[in-house]
Amino acid sequence: MVAKRTPGQLRPSCKEKVYEIGWEDLPLSCPTPEMTVWNAHPRVFLPIHRSGEAVCEYCGTRYVLTDPDPDQPMPQFDNAEIEDRFRRAQQRVRNART
Repeated sequence: MVAKRTPGQLRPSCKEKVYEIGWEDLPLSCPTPEMTVWNAHPRVFLPIHRSGEAVCEYCGTRYVLTDPDPDQPMPQFDNAEIEDRFRRAQQRVRNART
């Protein structure tokens, strides 16, 4: 017999998970292409490049954008805003090294 649940007792399945995302993984969607999607919520794109963190409104999964290696080549982006943020993140890492 399945116990009945009242509203508010159900918790999102990914609520406690945190994923580190690299710049090469942008644009970021939840669920990510690597996740099983047959039982997931609709795919939504998250603007993680703006603040460095994003939380999916559907499942509560938290994504954290890691700083890029300042010596790595820039991944191929088709978004000027993401390219600019990538360059600034690389510069921030370079400045922290000195």
